[in-house]
Amino acid sequence: MEDTRFSPIPASLLPQLSVHVTLLTNFSSPTRDPYDWTVGTHGIRISFTLHSRRYGATYLPSVAEEQEWTKDETLISLMRKAGWNGSSSGWLKAWKDGKGELVRYEGKAVGLEYKEWKEWDEWVGKNVTS
Repeated sequence: MEDTRFSPIPASLLPQLSVHVTLLTNFSSPTRDPYDWTVGTHGIRISFTLHSRRYGATYLPSVAEEQEWTKDETLISLMRKAGWNGSSSGWLKAWKDGKGELVRYEGKAVGLEYKEWKEWDEWVGKNVTS
């Protein structure tokens, strides 16, 4: 509601909104294997250093499946999200050269429609004191 990175949402659009939060669990130890995860089950967080620059980014468990990406497409996209701008065919070399690490995790998504949120917000306003 107050995120300054985005333009305010007009009040007329509020009833059409929903919010979803993914609770992250079951983090693995870092691995050097970029393929040690399952599409649709795991979120992945990558990190690597290349030419003295540190890169890192994450995708929630739902992203690759929703985008219908393969593991390679997901990893290329995630490296780009991290700021790497090399060729798509050179991502694995960049990963190995940068001594890339991957952490996989699972998540449980929960969400509310605007009406449900509004009811909760009104209940909080009546029942919770500062």
